[in-house]
Amino acid sequence: ASAVTAVLMSWCARAALARHRVACKRPLTQKPAWHRTGFRCSRTVPAVSHDVSQCVLAVDIGTTSLKAILLAPDGTALRVSTRGYKRGTHAGTTGCSGAMEQDPEDWVGAFCEAARDVFEPFADDASPAGVALSGQMQNIVLVRGGKSLRPALLYSDVRAVGEADEIRERLGKNDARGGSIDIDAKLANFKGAAAVLSKWKWLPQHDRAVLKKNEKK
Repeated sequence: ASAVTAVLMSWCARAALARHRVACKRPLTQKPAWHRTGFRCSRTVPAVSHDVSQCVLAVDIGTTSLKAILLAPDGTALRVSTRGYKRGTHAGTTGCSGAMEQDPEDWVGAFCEAARDVFEPFADDASPAGVALSGQMQNIVLVRGGKSLRPALLYSDVRAVGEADEIRERLGKNDARGGSIDIDAKLANFKGAAAVLSKWKWLPQHDRAVLKKNEKK
């Protein structure tokens, strides 16, 4: 199922970009939504008479923007929207070199705006058959009660250099037979300072108070 979702979302992202380019060449009869909201929004394509309950809403939470597309059962792209994030990617307040953060509430806000764009021509109670989601990988988001406690540490955040070195030192020592250990092979997907494990080791050293509030499930 995950492989099917990945293929679907890859197609959706390409289709959304293609539709966005086509729509931007058409004359506007009114100001686009981003003039009113401050968000960047692609112009949605004209809706066709379809039963929304048979359609799928595909959403990609990207690094620079959120893309949403409403797909009919036959694959027709009925509505497309792209919404940027209010603050975007920033270095946070720690002053650490390599810090890359985003506010999760901006993702939620962009999703609400994109969903409003996509479902605008339909009834207020329109509900799709399903929602396919794709998003940034290996981010760390601390939450409590459904709300983020701090900006997310992005996959591209590489501030945890010291922690990554410590992991390599502790796990990369010679084995009992005197040979060296390949940490990347042992952990299967270790990416140094960008790895989730390195970021998790960074948090208790630099943001322990917030980490303690994080829900543990």
